Amino acid sequence: MSIRRLPPFRQLYNAVEALHESRRMLASLLAGRDQARDATLREDRERDARLAAIDARLRRLDAALSAAQAQPVPPTPCEVAEVAIHERLGFRLLLDRQSTIDRALIEQHGWEHEQLAYFSGLVERMRGREGALFLDVGAYWGLYTLVAHRSGVFSSLLAVEADPHNFAQLQANLFLNDAARVVRCIHKAASLDARPLLLRDSRSHPDGNRGGTGVLPPNTTLPHVTVPATSIDALLADVTGEPRDVLVKIDVEGFEAYVLQGMAETVRRHRVVMQVEIFDEHAPAAMAQLQRLGLVQIHRLYPDYWFTNHPDFLPAAT
Repeated sequence: MSIRRLPPFRQLYNAVEALHESRRMLASLLAGRDQARDATLREDRERDARLAAIDARLRRLDAALSAAQAQPVPPTPCEVAEVAIHERLGFRLLLDRQSTIDRALIEQHGWEHEQLAYFSGLVERMRGREGALFLDVGAYWGLYTLVAHRSGVFSSLLAVEADPHNFAQLQANLFLNDAARVVRCIHKAASLDARPLLLRDSRSHPDGNRGGTGVLPPNTTLPHVTVPATSIDALLADVTGEPRDVLVKIDVEGFEAYVLQGMAETVRRHRVVMQVEIFDEHAPAAMAQLQRLGLVQIHRLYPDYWFTNHPDFLPAAT
């Protein structure tokens, strides 16, 4: 029999074994603690390194922003876009910065202030008149049409524009202002009959004014497009029944006399108030035709004139 099995050696042996086991367990616990501490230290060092890298990037970004603020900031592409949507005069308008009228709206927030004020007064005087009609001849992109539409005065609105680029812009602006289904757009030139005409390409206008394009003679060498034509009488042939109150704006760059010849029946049948742009070089022919139609001048803001055969708009007899 082994001496380790005899009392009191057995108890002593067991105590020594228990002591060794306790030392092994303590060593294991201490090793685990050291490993955990080392892992924590590594994590701390890695975290500190990441934070230092982030801080360095933020410092570089701050330096770059400070340097940028010291330099003039160029306009963003949206601010200098040639064609863009702008909020002007209470409308959302697609405007072309290269065109004179559009640029005035963009930069000065207005165009033809006095003419539009007088026009708006005429619109208000037509309020409450059943079946009132507005006709915009040479509408460009539709400023006067939009003012007339917004008033809610007119049961019918027609916009006539011959130039393809201007007509596309007109349709865009009607769409942007919820007027596309209300305004009837005519992609033709107003004239005395339906014979096609040569129209100067609006993009080639020497002053950059796409709204200033006009009809050209048959032998022209200028950039142009061939456009269909119609008379105002033909356009309004389906307006039957009682005479209507008709407000007309005509801006056709020297072609006024031909447009007026093509609306003799309209003037005869209806009560017309008319705004016509007439430059001095075109005045003799245009004024002669207005006289033949029996229209009376009631106002002038050169180059715009106003005429009427409407008894409610004629000046009082002196």
